[in-house]
Amino acid sequence: MMMNKSKVISSIAILFFALLLMCLAGCGDTTTFTGDGKNVYAPALSKVFFNVTDVTISAPTGTVRQDLTLFVIDKDLLPVGNVHLRVDAMFAFPFNPSLFQFYDAKTNAPLASPFTALTGDYGTYEFYVLIPATISFPTPTTPNSFTTNIDVTSGPATPASLKLTFN
Repeated sequence: MMMNKSKVISSIAILFFALLLMCLAGCGDTTTFTGDGKNVYAPALSKVFFNVTDVTISAPTGTVRQDLTLFVIDKDLLPVGNVHLRVDAMFAFPFNPSLFQFYDAKTNAPLASPFTALTGDYGTYEFYVLIPATISFPTPTTPNSFTTNIDVTSGPATPASLKLTFN
């Protein structure tokens, strides 16, 4: 009888620890990231947005640089780091004729539209656009003038769009 009692106590102790581990496994961050095997995207209910609303540049002379920052936040308004973004805009390089060019702000490397970017640990990505005042089509000194949207997506997150006007 003593042996059966110790088996029961051992079984109860094991069951208690198993339940405790199951409860602890359910605690903490429940954010679910999605991906395609190569890229990790922001979770559902998160949001992507720009540091500015719309940008209008009027009467430019020379080449204009416009700095932009993207932010990704989750449903609790916390930054979502290390997720991929897809940035796209009509008229950007390699569009022919290109009316502007994207660049990575950290490396100054030119980026072809659309491009994929990775947010930093604090859910931000910085880039800029260079816009020449004149383009070489149809003549070498044609004034550059356009309106386009810069669209940004990351999986199921609410996407961002920025209207860029240059005239």
